[in-house]
Amino acid sequence: MKNATAGGRRGRHRRRWSATGLPLGVPAVLVPYFLFV
Repeated sequence: MKNATAGGRRGRHRRRWSATGLPLGVPAVLVPYFLFV
């Protein structure tokens, strides 16, 4: 998950990382969260 924010802060692919990081990163965190909790 940290890779998305780190790549975005570098500046070049901000929009790409935010566009792919949010839809893919959020479910990636929530799915295991709901499965284990």
